[in-house]
Amino acid sequence: MITTIEEHPQLTARALRNVSNLPVSTRTVIRRLHEGGKTPRVGRLKEAALLNPAVRARRLQWAEEQGREWAWWHDRTVFVDECIFESSPCHRTKSWRSTDENGPFFNYVRRSGRVSLAVFGGICGNEVLPLFIIPGSFTAEVYRDLLENLYWPVLQEKFPNQSFRYVQDNCPAHKGKVVQEWLAEVPQLCDATLCLPPYSNDLNPIEHVWYQIKAALNGKIFCTKDELSHAVLAEWDPFGAEGRVQSLTSSMHRRINAVIAAEGGATRY
Repeated sequence: MITTIEEHPQLTARALRNVSNLPVSTRTVIRRLHEGGKTPRVGRLKEAALLNPAVRARRLQWAEEQGREWAWWHDRTVFVDECIFESSPCHRTKSWRSTDENGPFFNYVRRSGRVSLAVFGGICGNEVLPLFIIPGSFTAEVYRDLLENLYWPVLQEKFPNQSFRYVQDNCPAHKGKVVQEWLAEVPQLCDATLCLPPYSNDLNPIEHVWYQIKAALNGKIFCTKDELSHAVLAEWDPFGAEGRVQSLTSSMHRRINAVIAAEGGATRY
């Protein structure tokens, strides 16, 4: 039994019993695995990626370069990101590991769900920026139109005579040719754009906004996309008024210092 689970660590106790033709209950299989020094753990995608020295080096370099001057941009940094809300959420499956083995690993599974909704949003200072419901796939053309017709006018009004920063991740749509061509015509936004290093959700405070909205919607049933979009918007709009955004954006210098202290590795954020 132990040999089988070492060769196939993602087998469930029930599947292991069936594969090994064991005349015992699933509970007995679990007990014997525990006695053999095995325990089920949930793997994390980010931890596995951060085992890559190149990824850690890029995160560390970015943090060191930005950390020297980030305090000057505290209230003038816009953090943007995309998020998918689903009625059937993503999940990570368990794998059996030795009790004394602490190395990162993962087995990540995405379920499409009956209802899914892709959105794009941003935060800055102590407020949320407009939430955009993405129609279909998030392509470079969609992102260009979003910037041109929605976010750039908002940023011009917010920073009429000020420099600012526009922080985004490495989503392929952000780097599309049509986006780069449009940015070339808008030098103020082009110069302000700053891309995060790979696998750096901990350096984008808006990730916590998505997490808290999903937590608020957890357990609720949405039968249509309109129902889900109304629920997300109802959580998004008052978020800035409650003062929660300020605590997230003001944590950026601590996040950068945490990455430097971890030498580009995982942080608590």
